[in-house]
Amino acid sequence: MVKCIFDKVDIADALRYAGVRAPDPATEGMARDCLRELAGCAMPRSVWRRLAFESRADGVYIPERGVFFPGDDLKRVLGGCAALALFCATLGAEVDALIRREQYRDMARAVVIDACASAAVEVLCDEVEAEIASACGGAALTPRFSPGYGDLPLEANASALDLLDAAKTAGVHVTPGGLLVPMKSVVGVVGQSR
Repeated sequence: MVKCIFDKVDIADALRYAGVRAPDPATEGMARDCLRELAGCAMPRSVWRRLAFESRADGVYIPERGVFFPGDDLKRVLGGCAALALFCATLGAEVDALIRREQYRDMARAVVIDACASAAVEVLCDEVEAEIASACGGAALTPRFSPGYGDLPLEANASALDLLDAAKTAGVHVTPGGLLVPMKSVVGVVGQSR
């Protein structure tokens, strides 16, 4: 899964993250160069766990370690599911450092690198979800739901990372405001159908 994710990034999709709808050949060429540079420095990692959960009136409760995710939206997504899988995926701190360095040298290139990294972490999440589906015997999974979606607050990232021991296993941390570090990281929940 590691570096092959960069082979699966669609350049047009990546440039849409940068707000470019109809790229010219020079912009596409720069995006391909940026993607190669990302592939050379990124350290993609992921971790996931299958967990039992209980729907409660005001959210979703995970008995293991007594974690509670507040709100109705995640509860709706998980309606009718037998279990959930919680995951964290990251491109690593090296990507953050590359983006920061490039911001001082060439802001346009930094924007394209950032957009390519956003597209790459989405591909990584798709790969993790495929791994989860395979490990669950090919069971259908719900769409991914993450802290910050709907009424699930960003602060839920802290509990999710704790459940996954993501600081040790993937090198992902959370700020007091609930943002993930490295920036190109995602916490996701998918439900496994019965």
